[in-house]
Amino acid sequence: VDDSTVARKQVSRCLQTVGVEVVALNDGRHALNYLRQLVDEGKKPEEEFLMMISDIEMPEMDGYTLTAEIRSDPRMQKLHICLHTSL
Repeated sequence: VDDSTVARKQVSRCLQTVGVEVVALNDGRHALNYLRQLVDEGKKPEEEFLMMISDIEMPEMDGYTLTAEIRSDPRMQKLHICLHTSL
C-alpha cells in the first residue's frame, strides 16, 4: 500500500522477483476497504496474504491509522504488517 506509483512498482517488482504474488493498492482507505470486503466474504486476510507492506505517509489514510483500524477488527488482527517510509 503506497500512494507513490514509483514506490509501489519498486516493492512489487522486488517481491515478484522472488515469486511473491502482489496486490498493490494506492492508499490506506482503499486497502482497508479491500480487507473489509475480504472478511465480509468470509476470508481470513492472514490466510490470503503473507503480510501487508504499507507506506506510513499517505494522503487519504496514513499507515498508522490503517494499522490501528486493522488491529481493532478481530477478523483482521492476525495479519502481519510491515510499515515503511522514505523518511
